[in-house]
Amino acid sequence: MSHTHRLGHNQISDFTKEELAKLSGLNIQKPTHTDATTFVPGKVDLPLSVNWVDAGKVGPIKDQGQCGSCWAFSATATVESSIAIDNGTTPGNYSEQQLVSCSSAYGNLGCSGGWYFWAWDYLEVNAQENGADYFYTSGTTGLNGNCYADTSRGVAKVSNYV
Repeated sequence: MSHTHRLGHNQISDFTKEELAKLSGLNIQKPTHTDATTFVPGKVDLPLSVNWVDAGKVGPIKDQGQCGSCWAFSATATVESSIAIDNGTTPGNYSEQQLVSCSSAYGNLGCSGGWYFWAWDYLEVNAQENGADYFYTSGTTGLNGNCYADTSRGVAKVSNYV
């Protein structure tokens, strides 16, 4: 018999159902987004396809740990890549913890889930700090943590999104 895969244990193999449920994300219905506009590109010749990983515009894979914060990681990765593409640079490393701890007024529930667009709503008002300045702790504690954002150290802001 030929096998095409290998099985093994990882950091969540021995989690209880309750521990796994904490990683399942936001357990409320996704709201309808009605304020989106249509993006109309300018007169620019665009390639038929682009592999942004090969182009060096996608950062490394990160681990959300024991916190249901995938929404913060996806929102942050999108901002990092968008800025890298726009500026012709490599992706930055921005603070997911800031979103987990500080964006609850926009609808997000920290380690209990959230939505990427609520994170972007927060980032339209508050600049996102570097991950080295506001490092990720919720992955090991499983807690949202208190908001300690200092937007004067912010390096990225969202101007709009569709």
